[in-house]
Amino acid sequence: MIDAFVNYEAVFVHDGKRVVFLSNRDGLPQLYIADAAKPASPATRLVTTTERMTGATPTRDGKAVIFGSDHGADENWSLFRVGLDGKDLVELTPGAKLRRDDPKLPDGKPDVMFYSARAHADVGTSIYTAPTNAPGDEKVVFKDDKPGFLLDVTRDGRWGLYVRVPSQNENYIVVVDLAKGESRPIYPKEGKVTISSAAFSPDGKRVFVGTDGGGEHAFVLAFDTASANEVARFAATKPATVDISALEVAKQGNVVAALIDAGNHSELRLLDATSLKPKTAVTLPLGTGEVNHFSDDGRRLAITWSTPDAPNDVFGVDVATGKLTPLRKEARPQLAGMPAIEASIVEVEAFDHQKIPVNVYLPAGRKDAKLPVIVSYHGGPADSSAIRWSPLVRLFLAQGYAWVEPNVRGSTGFGRAY
Repeated sequence: MIDAFVNYEAVFVHDGKRVVFLSNRDGLPQLYIADAAKPASPATRLVTTTERMTGATPTRDGKAVIFGSDHGADENWSLFRVGLDGKDLVELTPGAKLRRDDPKLPDGKPDVMFYSARAHADVGTSIYTAPTNAPGDEKVVFKDDKPGFLLDVTRDGRWGLYVRVPSQNENYIVVVDLAKGESRPIYPKEGKVTISSAAFSPDGKRVFVGTDGGGEHAFVLAFDTASANEVARFAATKPATVDISALEVAKQGNVVAALIDAGNHSELRLLDATSLKPKTAVTLPLGTGEVNHFSDDGRRLAITWSTPDAPNDVFGVDVATGKLTPLRKEARPQLAGMPAIEASIVEVEAFDHQKIPVNVYLPAGRKDAKLPVIVSYHGGPADSSAIRWSPLVRLFLAQGYAWVEPNVRGSTGFGRAY
């Protein structure tokens, strides 16, 4: 169970025929490439290294990917480029040690990338630009004295979308002129809100924001980039207290993907990018996951998903139908013969008659049996326990235990009051 590998952070290359993803099958997170139409075909490791990697961003020419790697897990992420054939590995940012975030590669400026970064001791964050084809000078184009992240760049490379994060419950979205280094606010105009994600529309005329609006309910808001006026919204309703944990916008097809963090599980919504009304229903097995990236034609969305029976793996969602199909379907012989388990979410009454959601994992067919029980509380404390793949849970269930996880008050995904 410990050795059963996981796949995650998938991205389609530009022709949509192959998928690049991270996997820990060789011990550390490494990049692999495989045929997107043949999930059982062998995956090829792109780079041989003893250092871990972060997710890949394809270059516009369709010949390479740019990824992050640090040294000895020191969290000083540097950016590298490697060909899709595994050749011509080069470090693009060999200079100062910085905690660099994932790069943004604008279609209209394929030779440059933008990314946010900071030194370990810095409170503030800067936006940098650097070449994508060879090592070159890193240039600061914007500097902020508060923590923050570059979330997106318009396809022409003119504007950046930056979230300023003074604290967990006080976030601000600003648009940055990447040539002049000037910024202007988009949201909020007043008050304090939590912002989980944001992205530009393909033409850059809209900004999509996932937020709690400073209250109990979660929203996806659309703003006009020029005026900063709200033009559309999607309100999560079932349950209303979820977080919009991630947004991904398709380059074509007029669709926005919103990942719902309901605290004890994840859900996916596909929204019309104009009205923000639900576009296609997607039914996923009870579990937890992440939104990765759309294919260039907007027809498929790559996601990562895990369930109590299956480790994290990568899947494709058909945008037109909502159908889920595996992008990888590989044997994990370590799990062969493992006893089945059953997972559910129940509510128990607290001392003040409010309800506390509890994840319950049971050996299959033992619902009415008296079993020894392990009660596992999450840390954080503003964290949560989600229905997911867990080697530790599987280990104890295989020995006949029940495993329960109370999402006690203070847990994320159940609203501010909770």
